[in-house]
Amino acid sequence: MSSPKTHRADRFKNAASNLMMDHSEEEEAEANSPSGKKKRRKPAKPPKWRPQDWDGLSEEEAFAEQPNEVLDLQGEIIASQTWAGGSWSYVYEYNSQFYSCDEVDCVGFANAKDAFSRAGIGRDTYDEIDSLWIDPDFAHLGPDADE
Repeated sequence: MSSPKTHRADRFKNAASNLMMDHSEEEEAEANSPSGKKKRRKPAKPPKWRPQDWDGLSEEEAFAEQPNEVLDLQGEIIASQTWAGGSWSYVYEYNSQFYSCDEVDCVGFANAKDAFSRAGIGRDTYDEIDSLWIDPDFAHLGPDADE
């Protein structure tokens, strides 16, 4: 049996080796896990709503007035894209809904596929894509997905 000091050192060594693992190695280890299933990452908990930061508005009232700002604070970005001409779009997951936001409007959807479509994620029909990011859990909705 190892001493508490040795046990602690082993835990730190394991933690350090995990930090040195690159993303592809991490995915491979996850794919080869005993369960064989990829676990969906837990989204970061949004900060607790503070009405005093929003002139006394509840989260629902603030969302009705300033959806982009509330989504930036309380939602989780699952996709984003910019185009060479300066246009941009984001897809958020927030309160079990999906939102497609761009420089013109913010529209809610019941499913991510419709939000991706409305946001133009992966499309370069009118302008060249400058940057594109899709959360790995939603990669099946991206431009490289098999239809």
